[in-house]
Amino acid sequence: MSLKEVLQEHKDRRKKDPLAVMTMIIKHSKPSILMHQTRLGTDEIVMALASETKELLYYEDRADSSHLCVTIDKDILANNPTLQLHNNMEDCYIDICSPDVLSLFTDNFDYQHLRRHFVKGLLVDDIMGYKIYTHEIHSSYAARIDNFRSYDAVSKDIIQRWTYPMVPDVLSFGNCHEMKLHRQGIYKASDVTLSHSAQIGANSVIGNATSIGEQCKILNSVIGEGCSIGKNVLIHGSYIWDNVIIEDGCKVSNSLVCDDVHLRAGAIVEPGCILSFKIKVGKNVVVPAYSKVSLLDKPSNEDSDEELEYADTNSGVTDSAPFSSTRGNADHPTIVSEDDELGASEVFFYS
Repeated sequence: MSLKEVLQEHKDRRKKDPLAVMTMIIKHSKPSILMHQTRLGTDEIVMALASETKELLYYEDRADSSHLCVTIDKDILANNPTLQLHNNMEDCYIDICSPDVLSLFTDNFDYQHLRRHFVKGLLVDDIMGYKIYTHEIHSSYAARIDNFRSYDAVSKDIIQRWTYPMVPDVLSFGNCHEMKLHRQGIYKASDVTLSHSAQIGANSVIGNATSIGEQCKILNSVIGEGCSIGKNVLIHGSYIWDNVIIEDGCKVSNSLVCDDVHLRAGAIVEPGCILSFKIKVGKNVVVPAYSKVSLLDKPSNEDSDEELEYADTNSGVTDSAPFSSTRGNADHPTIVSEDDELGASEVFFYS
């Protein structure tokens, strides 16, 4: 989207009202239930806006959808004869800010979250009187990716060309490995090696220098560059990044596989899994649904509760006990088979 209009709107407002320190960009959620705010993996947002000025009066991003009510300060109602109450808006997390915002963060060094701390702090601060306004977009596309569900949702929007001209074939135009759009929303690079018996389903992307073996099925998935996929492999609803090796007979469903992962023959990755960089999965091993596999060290038991909570909030790594590690024992199954070669790093499941 172009920010020219909202930038000018913010500048004009600042000239009239120096207390207008920020303009938030918002948009209506898509009408389908599947396209609602929860589709992006975020909490539903409730916000109150001044009807004429579009000033933000109330913001709640952790609304309890089980209770059909919100609590708004009576002063807001007293000072605003009319207001608009929305729970069908998406916060694009694009903000036009004045230099005063930097000073506010300096003065309030304990702010950790832009919405829960900064925005809500300004809305309840009666002393300074700073104001936040909103700008609603209608035809432009804007979205924030901060979890795996939003990663999947925005990726599908790109493949289905809702973000045009930010689509694979246009972005690669003129490159030596140009991506071409085929029927049913299938994108393929010019140097893909594809077996005649392989099937590529709708809304799929195949990166350059990737080879796909016989009797493979790639359905609603993205395959990165330099990947090697063997025979009789089924990949459905998944994201396979670059330089991944998937041997014969593997199955990957609704999962994310990062760079340089190696799946040995017959391995099965069940839905909701995340395999981090350079993971090796052994022959005929089943990775349980919703597992997170990484070479990162397990959090130390000596870490304080505050440190673990902060790490969990910022890095996305859970602090739950590992499902299994490569150092197998009688109580925990291993991710690798006995004939696999491993490095010194330990692999942990997080579920």
